[in-house]
Amino acid sequence: MLRLSGVQFAGVPLTIETYSKLDGLLSQQISKGTSPSAADTKAKMTAILTRRFFKDTKLLNLSVLREDPDLISMGIFDSMSTESKFFPALMKVWELNFDHSTARREAVESVSLADNQLTNISVVTTLAQTFPDLKNLDLSNNNLKNAQSLLGWRWKFRNLEFLDLSGNPFSTDPSFKETMLKWYPKLRILNNMEVRTAEEVAALKQTPIPVQPPYFQDDSQIAENFVRAFFVGYDNDRNDLLNGVYDSRSTFSLSVNSTAPRVQETETASWDPYIKKSRNLLKINYLPARMSRCCVGADRIREMWKSLPQTRHPDIVAHPEEWLIECHPIPGLPDPSGQSATGVGGLMVMVHGKFEELNLGKVDLRSFDRTFIIGPGGGAGGIRVISDALCLRAFGGHEAWTLKAPPVPQPAAQPVVPEGYGLPAPGKSDAQVQQEQLVAQVSSKTKMTLQYSEMALSGNGWNVEAALKNFEELKVSFLLVYSWG
Repeated sequence: MLRLSGVQFAGVPLTIETYSKLDGLLSQQISKGTSPSAADTKAKMTAILTRRFFKDTKLLNLSVLREDPDLISMGIFDSMSTESKFFPALMKVWELNFDHSTARREAVESVSLADNQLTNISVVTTLAQTFPDLKNLDLSNNNLKNAQSLLGWRWKFRNLEFLDLSGNPFSTDPSFKETMLKWYPKLRILNNMEVRTAEEVAALKQTPIPVQPPYFQDDSQIAENFVRAFFVGYDNDRNDLLNGVYDSRSTFSLSVNSTAPRVQETETASWDPYIKKSRNLLKINYLPARMSRCCVGADRIREMWKSLPQTRHPDIVAHPEEWLIECHPIPGLPDPSGQSATGVGGLMVMVHGKFEELNLGKVDLRSFDRTFIIGPGGGAGGIRVISDALCLRAFGGHEAWTLKAPPVPQPAAQPVVPEGYGLPAPGKSDAQVQQEQLVAQVSSKTKMTLQYSEMALSGNGWNVEAALKNFEELKVSFLLVYSWG
């Protein structure tokens, strides 16, 4: 097997090395500490992290790792195999020092990987999973030659503000700055030079599509009362909710959108409780599978709901900003009584929001979109749920539907008039005083500077009315030219 090392396979040379004892230690489930050797390795790595972590400044200094005496004594860099396993294991040990993911994310804002002879980020790529909200990253004095060597961190570190790649060949690439600005939308300082202002970063968050208020046409408060009662019932007594407004012809479907963007400060919860029940039509093409994943009838829906984790939605009254609810009247729904051949009127209610998922003592946050078709029936409040479609996403926040306040109009800046301008003074003639007063008068009315106001007056024989008339004519002429391009 060793003789195969260096042989080209699929265009890449193979690297085959002798298996060492250290390989086994780093490959173990280090979190379980299944052996004294694993526990010893974990303890040594914890000591290294403790020595390199500066709590007050939230800095984890992982620079010059190859010269660390503890890592040298562990033989970490003796082979490519152990070196490749070391950093993921180090990140795993770091994670084990925290009881909650939020505390782990907030503990570190800055990481230094300077002077580590990195030619690419393959051995340290797990840094993005451990510290997704990193603000400052130092990669100076490595050997990163081009964008390809950093490709694993493209679109990662969405909160990164400071990046130092000085001392890397990539920094001399003509596309270096442009590439980094595209990859990291909040980046402000690159190689210790400002590349974006705080105002420019804020402007990037603005969407060109204005957010409109929700459309909610519900004359009799049917939809409002339904939504208020539904989510309380879904959180507390799903069986009673089903008995109240679902019947043998009601349908329910669940789909998972695992690719929707998430808020960077949160971790994506596991989709295991949902994925086998998901009816995402973009992914499920086989017709029998599509049909089997649509639950028809209260009994079938009850079976599905029992298998789903418990939830806790925010209070609609206390936190209305966390919800977006729309209601549209729709005609032609099936008449359950069979009396109307043309159907009856109903409502389509679309709800977007979030909920906490309670699963074995762990609380995960998810976003959801839920669309109901409700019509007249024999259920609670005289309605029935005809269709209920639930789509789950990673938590994405509620900024997308937050209405932005219109900008406050600012008063026009008044021309600056020097102290004593237009007033008598030693050595100033009466004619000069009078001209200064006329200039100040025109400047106040036109908002032109004193210099331009004086030019307007002198060009019109110091006639105020003629100067103002000329100003208006020029302004109209300019607007016509500007509007016609």
